Amino acid sequence: MPTVPPAATLDHQALDGAGLRRGIGLSVEEIDRRKAWLGLNDGDADRLRHIDNLVGAHVGTMVDGLVDDLVLADDGEGAISQHDRKLLCDYFGGLTCTRRFDDDHLDQRLAMIEQLQGRAGRDLSWYLAAYLAYLQSVSARLREAPGEQDVMQELQRTLAKAMCFDLSLVIDAYLFERDRTIRSQQRELEELSTPVLQLRDGLLITPIIGMLDSRRARQLTEQLLHAIRQRRARVVVLDVTGVAAVDSRVANHLIQTVDAARLMGATAIITGVSPEVAQTLVGLGVDVGNVITVADLQGGIDEADRLLGLRVVPVSEVPFERHPS
Repeated sequence: MPTVPPAATLDHQALDGAGLRRGIGLSVEEIDRRKAWLGLNDGDADRLRHIDNLVGAHVGTMVDGLVDDLVLADDGEGAISQHDRKLLCDYFGGLTCTRRFDDDHLDQRLAMIEQLQGRAGRDLSWYLAAYLAYLQSVSARLREAPGEQDVMQELQRTLAKAMCFDLSLVIDAYLFERDRTIRSQQRELEELSTPVLQLRDGLLITPIIGMLDSRRARQLTEQLLHAIRQRRARVVVLDVTGVAAVDSRVANHLIQTVDAARLMGATAIITGVSPEVAQTLVGLGVDVGNVITVADLQGGIDEADRLLGLRVVPVSEVPFERHPS
């Protein structure tokens, strides 16, 4: 299964527990619903503290066994640092250190989950195996502890419910970070797919290739207007040769882009309109009266040079000045 990229490789900042909880959308109502499904109550919080008193001193040993069984088998000998071992120990030991499953507890758990995923990048199947292995280890310790059988079984049921609740947080955090990564990668791809290139002083060119939808058209406008201001452009050429089709919303957005560029002090030229796109614009009744259109990109560059007061001439026609020796 694919793993979540380490947090250091992402272009967005890591969130703290509270920020992650808000990003996931873990409302009070949602938490109460999950607790109701699992039957978690104040009595379970009390039993978790009792479990912690019984097995807390053995958490390090149990985590070491978990690391040996699950982590080193995947990564090889020496792959887990002492820092990561301590992180795992605190993480699994924290399963039994709760009071009332309140916001503070959730924020603490989510912060640890964020840190663990950022450092280890484990996939969900690893978490399932790790929780099962830890549950079996704790259950074995509880069976050895003194106490009535009914009480020990109740403690094990409480531990299983707490782990299911905690695992739901892991899944939420995993999916949230995966979606953040996907959105970030999509933004990067969109920026690469609609670059704003500077051909010469005062002249920008934006080649548009592929499907142009409303979202991408808005992004194009934002990038273009930013580049106009930053590079002090006076003419921009929008080449739509690679666009096979547009709808009315996208067509109107292109017209708005031209108008916005004019307000920024730049003249926009649209080049490479295909016969299909031209027929669509006419059929939709899109007003292109104020738009400069040219058949191809070269023609658009020539028109841009004219607007800039430039003229491209062959090198042979450039006067050669002989410098005195």
